[in-house]
Amino acid sequence: MLAEATETSASTAKEAGAGDIQAQHLLAKEAATQVAHA
Repeated sequence: MLAEATETSASTAKEAGAGDIQAQHLLAKEAATQVAHA
């Protein structure tokens, strides 16, 4: 779990594109956080 949290967004996006469900959820969470802080 810790490794997932420290991954770069680029590698997370790549994994999400490859069908990594956890990476997709992480991207969605990051996007929601950015919107909340905007």
